[in-house]
Amino acid sequence: MKKTITLIIPILLSAVAMAMLPAQVSALDNAWPHLDRAQVSFIIADGFSAGVGAGLSEHLRLAVNLDIGRGAKSAGASMLLVYPKQFAFLTGLYGGVGVTREFTSSSTALHLIGGGEFGAWFAEFEWLIPPRNYGKLRSGLRFAF
Repeated sequence: MKKTITLIIPILLSAVAMAMLPAQVSALDNAWPHLDRAQVSFIIADGFSAGVGAGLSEHLRLAVNLDIGRGAKSAGASMLLVYPKQFAFLTGLYGGVGVTREFTSSSTALHLIGGGEFGAWFAEFEWLIPPRNYGKLRSGLRFAF
């Protein structure tokens, strides 16, 4: 339980900090995170997903996903460490940790996430840490703006 709280607190603090950003602050435009990407994807063999992300820096992102599957519906927030340069055939590589809230079972669990980008196309795997102990593979298009 202590590990769960230790990992959840930084994610929640980051989300709160983003929500508290005043719209009129223009002097900090380059120093504060901005919503800068959206994605539409399929959860392989289970459903679809939509998400948004904000760049905190060149190497750090905050991402939020809503997953609608046949049996399970969930929302997750992740803090991602990004390698934003060419890696083999990928144009970006990332991994991170986050929390997932499952609506059907009313449970919350930690997850690990890793993925790669090839231009606008991406694929990522999210694994819920035990006791949930299952994963889902998302793949689709990511739009940067």
